[in-house]
Amino acid sequence: MRFEIVKLDDVFSGQYTQIYTIKLEGEEDTVFEQFVSEYYEAFTSEVKYIVSKLKAINTEVSWNKIPFKDKEGKPGDGVAEFFDLPGKRLRLFCISYGKVAVVLGGGGSKNTVTWQEDLTLSYHAKLLIKISGMITKAMRDGYLSFTDNGFEGDLIIDDYADE
Repeated sequence: MRFEIVKLDDVFSGQYTQIYTIKLEGEEDTVFEQFVSEYYEAFTSEVKYIVSKLKAINTEVSWNKIPFKDKEGKPGDGVAEFFDLPGKRLRLFCISYGKVAVVLGGGGSKNTVTWQEDLTLSYHAKLLIKISGMITKAMRDGYLSFTDNGFEGDLIIDDYADE
């Protein structure tokens, strides 16, 4: 698997947090763009709410107001989920690097108790768990680093083991 870490524009990224998403090799749109395109029509208010909270990360000093549930992946991988309005079901998976950076993935409508029970949510959660591991390896190998300004280095990551 090969992907690029793509920084979202200044509407999302700012002085507190840098927000990124993933562009998988061979795809025209990023995973976050695909999420918005796929769910905007059926879940307009929920998508708008999630986007507004992503923008708010850089205007609110406290993350306590952000609808965010961590520890959704393996221990230490940073995989978490944003959720929409209380009582609603739309979920967006992400990788959190403290309060400095967030990597947005995909997600979907949660109609089950756990994401593992839903094929779409399971796919997106497992994809981010794998991507988190690949980012960690790239950092450990010195190809990518993480500073207060976000990611620096080679933002295209390749899992050579897949070849």
